[in-house]
Amino acid sequence: MPTYAQPTVPLPVGGRVRITRVEPPPAVIIGRLTQVDTASLTVINGAGSIVIVPRAEIARIEHSEGHRTAGAAFLRGAGRGALIGAGATVVLLGVAYVADRRRPCHDCWATAPVAAAAVSVPLTTLSALVGGFVGLRFQERWTLLPSP
Repeated sequence: MPTYAQPTVPLPVGGRVRITRVEPPPAVIIGRLTQVDTASLTVINGAGSIVIVPRAEIARIEHSEGHRTAGAAFLRGAGRGALIGAGATVVLLGVAYVADRRRPCHDCWATAPVAAAAVSVPLTTLSALVGGFVGLRFQERWTLLPSP
């Protein structure tokens, strides 16, 4: 059976990279790639220190494609948060419906499904806001590169 060589992608010397090392626990190094040779990669990290990473110790390498704007990052996170909130609402409505079918409350001001529906809008709104703020923490866009 013939073996095929993987196409090599030139590593972005001078670009911002995120390298995950194999050693337990996996260490992540983020910085500017300054030198590439057959045995190792050299990175200047955020503190200005030079870090030499042997190629054999690299589990994953990613290249930064830049940052999202704060608004775009917030909206992306808010969308994900709203989906999580909507999913939780569906589960809550399902549980309330089953509970109401098993033991209906005739003297209550609202049935369990109505109360669950009333909670669904604030729940989804809150989860969207939390998701938006979490999204602000992930503004940088990373592209996975083939292993060197």
